Amino acid sequence: CPLSLISPGRGPSLRALMWTSVVALGVLAGCGDRAGQDAPAEAAARKPIVTVSADQAVSPVPPWRAPAVAVDEDNAAELRKRAEAALAEGRLHADADSAIPLFVALRAFAPTDRRVAAGLDRAIALLLVQGDAALKRIDEDPLSLRQAHEAAAVARAVAPEHRKVEAYLERVDRADQAQEADRLGEEDLNAGRI
Repeated sequence: CPLSLISPGRGPSLRALMWTSVVALGVLAGCGDRAGQDAPAEAAARKPIVTVSADQAVSPVPPWRAPAVAVDEDNAAELRKRAEAALAEGRLHADADSAIPLFVALRAFAPTDRRVAAGLDRAIALLLVQGDAALKRIDEDPLSLRQAHEAAAVARAVAPEHRKVEAYLERVDRADQAQEADRLGEEDLNAGRI
């Protein structure tokens, strides 16, 4: 056999090169254009590997508007106490008795009050912490993206020019893009478009 004419020690033998070529051709023949021709039929015949549920789609959140809170000389001190208490309890924006609406109303009433400004700053900082915590839970709980969007809507309404708010909004945008890419990838996988 001519393949045995090459002596060992002079580089790869022809026999090894031949077998490598045969294996490579077999692999390439198996790959062929199968994906282009058979993929739709195979995808239709099998059940989805993954499912995309409604909670994985990016759910829009309406713009947030602070509930109206009437502030005057008689109730300003009491409203400040209620705002501080709501902040301490982590109640930030759900209703008119939450920290952010109260601080926003107090700021409109007394724009130079440093205690009100500091309270609002602390409330926004806590809001961003809660929003970031929601972003971190997305893998375990896709619905937490909605909570992150709610925090973004409040932050955008109250302090859109704040540097930390802008950075948080960018993180939410990246999370949206990742969720959308994940959803599209799952659809392609289910359709057999590997």
